[in-house]
Amino acid sequence: AMSSSRQMPQEASSQGLLLPARSLIVTGLSYAESQTLLTGIGKFTGATQDWQVLNDRYAGNPLALKISALFAQEFFSGNLSQFLEFLGQSSFIFDDIRDLLERQFQRLSEPEKAVMIWLAIAREPITLQQLRDDLVHTIAPHELLQVLVALCHRALVERQDTQFTQQPVVMEYITHYVVEQVSQQIFDWQGEGSGTEINMLCQYALIQMQAKEYVRETQIRLILQPIVEALITRYGHVSTIEQRLKQILQAMRRLSPSWVSYGPGNLINILRHLDVDLSGSDFSGLPIWQADLQGLTLYDVNFSESDLSKSRFSQVFGWINAIAFSRDGRYWATGDSAGLIHLWSCESDQSQTPTVITGHQGHAWAIAFSPDSHLLVSGGLDGVVKLWEVSTGRCLQTLTDHARIIWDVAFSADGKWFASCDDVGLIKIWECDRAVGAISDPHGRCVQTLTTNASPVRSVAFTPDKRYLVSGGEDCQVRLWDVLSGECLTVFEGHTHAVWSVDVSSDGRHIASGGNDQGVKLWDLQSGDCLQTFEGHTLQIWSLAFSPDGQTIASGSMDQTVRLWSLETGQCAAYFRCHSNMVMCVAFSADGKILSGGGMDRLIQQWDLVNRACIRSWTGYQNTIWSVAFLPEKNAPENDSSENKSSLTQSSDIVINSSLDGIIRLWQISDNRCVGKMKHPLEVHAIAVSPDGQRLVSGNLGNPSTLKIWDMQTGTCLHTLPAHLRKVNAVCFSPSGSRIASVGDDKTVQVFHLPSNCIEQCLKGHEAAVWSIKFSPDEALIASGSFDQTTRVWDAASGQCLHILAGHTNALTNTVFHPHLPILATASSDATVKLWALETGACDRTLHAHGSVVMDLQFSRDGQLLATGGYDQTIRLWEVATWECQMVLQANSLVHALAFSPDSQMLVSGGDNGTMQVWEVATGHCVNVIKLPEPYAGMNIQGARGLTPTQRTVLMSLGAVSDGF
Repeated sequence: AMSSSRQMPQEASSQGLLLPARSLIVTGLSYAESQTLLTGIGKFTGATQDWQVLNDRYAGNPLALKISALFAQEFFSGNLSQFLEFLGQSSFIFDDIRDLLERQFQRLSEPEKAVMIWLAIAREPITLQQLRDDLVHTIAPHELLQVLVALCHRALVERQDTQFTQQPVVMEYITHYVVEQVSQQIFDWQGEGSGTEINMLCQYALIQMQAKEYVRETQIRLILQPIVEALITRYGHVSTIEQRLKQILQAMRRLSPSWVSYGPGNLINILRHLDVDLSGSDFSGLPIWQADLQGLTLYDVNFSESDLSKSRFSQVFGWINAIAFSRDGRYWATGDSAGLIHLWSCESDQSQTPTVITGHQGHAWAIAFSPDSHLLVSGGLDGVVKLWEVSTGRCLQTLTDHARIIWDVAFSADGKWFASCDDVGLIKIWECDRAVGAISDPHGRCVQTLTTNASPVRSVAFTPDKRYLVSGGEDCQVRLWDVLSGECLTVFEGHTHAVWSVDVSSDGRHIASGGNDQGVKLWDLQSGDCLQTFEGHTLQIWSLAFSPDGQTIASGSMDQTVRLWSLETGQCAAYFRCHSNMVMCVAFSADGKILSGGGMDRLIQQWDLVNRACIRSWTGYQNTIWSVAFLPEKNAPENDSSENKSSLTQSSDIVINSSLDGIIRLWQISDNRCVGKMKHPLEVHAIAVSPDGQRLVSGNLGNPSTLKIWDMQTGTCLHTLPAHLRKVNAVCFSPSGSRIASVGDDKTVQVFHLPSNCIEQCLKGHEAAVWSIKFSPDEALIASGSFDQTTRVWDAASGQCLHILAGHTNALTNTVFHPHLPILATASSDATVKLWALETGACDRTLHAHGSVVMDLQFSRDGQLLATGGYDQTIRLWEVATWECQMVLQANSLVHALAFSPDSQMLVSGGDNGTMQVWEVATGHCVNVIKLPEPYAGMNIQGARGLTPTQRTVLMSLGAVSDGF
């Protein structure tokens, strides 16, 4: 006799090869078998990939395939490609399939339902232990095994070795069930009860912080986002949803913490997704499980006595300049804009806080592990090279022979040498004897100095045999050096702009290089021939690396993307766009399975190269003040909510700043009071105040970005204008206040007409991101400065380019017109300031006093002084009459922004440590320091559980308070 069933008969103990009864589990059809099955229904067309997608979605289930095929036949004449395209990411569950799954699911016990729901949330196969850890109500091990056996027998769960998962169509049904149930429970909640009315919200995590990044993104897209959309459809306004969710949160306080479990964390994640400001919220005493608190500002939030297990917070790091993996696969490290080196162990939980080494004054630009993974070398903005012991974090050597910025470091393959290159064209080869030199000689021994043409050398790499060294620099050339003789053997010519990064393949046959001309070049090391140029990036390439097998090149660009290039096909093999700002570094793991990238957005991401998906990410925080401005006289804001509002009398006492948290703050500098705030979503790099002081324009980091025009009297947003395809770098008002100009990473200058708020002109011509924009005092000209090392002077009426001012050897950072004279001043990353005659476009003078990047420059209102500031942490005041430097002010950080007060008596500077310094121009004294709040300022974590000592230290360094700890 033979019988069939959707589940294994209960008499399983009587089945076996030597027993009377035997069973056969029928698996799903292959895509070829499903193709044969459906051919009997009708005529279907589609590529092999279409058949595979359809079959995989239903795991080869014959009934489900036949039901879906009927719809494809009825509405798409059997065209599977059109059918799949129409469904896209939406449900593949039709009513007949839904009814079948509904009947099966409703027959399950509560423990069986719980397991089904957790497997659907997990999205990927998980182990028994992972499943047990997730369950709120613990199931005894033997009972859990029985549950899984029963579900497997019903074909609702599949086992893959020691892990468990579901068929895609089953997972999709359960996911819809979770969304519907959680949404309905929020709708139906009445404020009273034992908590069973919100059991789905409390017993299951809607997203999981420890999941791989691409899994968490799927959880957000398929679970969290649909719940948010259902709430918006039901309640309309975010404020109404916020009120209801906070009422539920308050009600959870009356319930047992073991019952509410995931509830508070789920509500926080929903509120975050609605972009609700959580500042001042009280979560004390609640379990805050699986909450994504990374990247949020949590001013004065109360987490005292809360359980913060498995929640995720921001880390303490700035933008990521360098990433390196150790050769033995045990460690990886980053260097950041705060001069810190962060060291992770690959063998520990990647969610743990890294070891932090205070490395350099200013940016840590470069890091490299020794081949034996025992040492780490770093170089920084301070011109210092340091050698570290990885196991202890102890500094073994401090090398000070370089005078300027260290751009790169590299170890030889045998670990006996390491190289460093700097901003004045020097490459130094250092002896590295770990047993002797690194310990007994703290000053190191330089065995060779290679000299270029005084142009900055941006990157170095040894060949595997350590006989040669490859360098790339701002002179557009790649060079091959004989290490022992110091002779330059070959100059690889082909780049048209500065070369930022070079690498050598593991077999020593190829060199890869990339830079400001946006292409990755592949060279034959022996012949010097350029074998190929990989094109696809739309902005400068900051970093590149060969994979360990030498078959792939990874490149990171200012266009916010990471690309993989195949040497075999000569094509782009993969494309990752996950950053919101320029990607500054990329690195492969030792086994080539992981690619890591870091950027100016303070984001580190790691991609699984087998699945081509992001698996981990970390967000850092270091507040940088990109723009500052004084409010013009007699235009003080009325939106001061403080009690002593009447004391605000002098508008020239008001300074405005942009910041990382998107909040534009107005400060009364006499007493450090914040007297106004305006919130622009995402990080704000650019602000400008209208000449009459009535309006302010801000530009953000969005993709695409936006401009917002604010009423300075009320602090309300008057208009939101679509801006650039990528971030906005600078904005300005015309002297009459009738126009606004903005520039961005999309290489364009946009001019808006006010009050119509329409684009009047879009000026194109720059070959790279544009960083600065100004109108001339008579409004006849517009000047824009770009990463392409040029300033363009435009006719403001016609949009015609009148002059292209070339002469800087690195990116333009800012431009400014003299208020009275026909002079344009420009600042550059080449550490110089140039003065240009507007009538001829000729450079009349170059100022050389700064020792590093000059980020900003401003003329005083009376035109008598020019202030310049930069990465050497100085502000210089120049007398315009003689162009002599009259005073040097020592800032407390790198200087990003400057502004003179309306009466030219005060100067304010903003830096990368989140502070503004107020200077008295006559004396050069710093008379005030204003510090922006840290992201967790006032956040109470006293008595909070679920935090490691290191995590607690990190939170407190970001502003959290913990009295008694």
